Amino acid sequence: MFEVNDLNLLKVNQYYSEMENFYKNPDEVINLLNKIDPKIHKWSEKGSLNTVKFLDCRHEFYMEEFKEVEKKLYKLFNGDFSKIQGMIQTNYIKFFNIKDEYKNNYWAPHLDNNNSKFNCIIYLNKSPCDGTNLYKRITKSVKIFKYNEHEKPWETKKNYELLCNIKSKFNKLVVFRSDIYHGLAYNKHKFKNKFRKNQVIFVK
Repeated sequence: MFEVNDLNLLKVNQYYSEMENFYKNPDEVINLLNKIDPKIHKWSEKGSLNTVKFLDCRHEFYMEEFKEVEKKLYKLFNGDFSKIQGMIQTNYIKFFNIKDEYKNNYWAPHLDNNNSKFNCIIYLNKSPCDGTNLYKRITKSVKIFKYNEHEKPWETKKNYELLCNIKSKFNKLVVFRSDIYHGLAYNKHKFKNKFRKNQVIFVK
């Protein structure tokens, strides 16, 4: 199920690399995920807008055979093989009660607090979307407060420099350094009735 094609990544720019047709049989991966309900992510935290303004869900489950995929990526990026876990992790999100906030704000620019070296994303929607933004955080002139992204998911564009936008494509793998701020690119109302679907792999 998790067979991948040869890892011939193309360096797109100084920030990220990509590879189309990552899985040999991506529909089998989709079919597996469709059989397992994702869990609502951090919806019970104080002030969370999850289930109010959006529905943010995640898969996280173990499969021994997935370790072979991780091994290939860890080898390519000189990761620590002892950190391989065989965990399938996804980000599923859809939006409601969103108006025009996206015009002056970015959606939840963040770093993942998991001590990883590289973030890997595989896009799983058959139709393309705005994908992922990479940012430089502006800290010299603007004081940025820490907050729960589910409490205040939008952040003013003035606080970040947009380094690049990565367009999504079904079964495309993108890889960028984990110390680069990133977040989903929200430029139009697309995912109201269906989930925006990614799989994520963290190389540590």
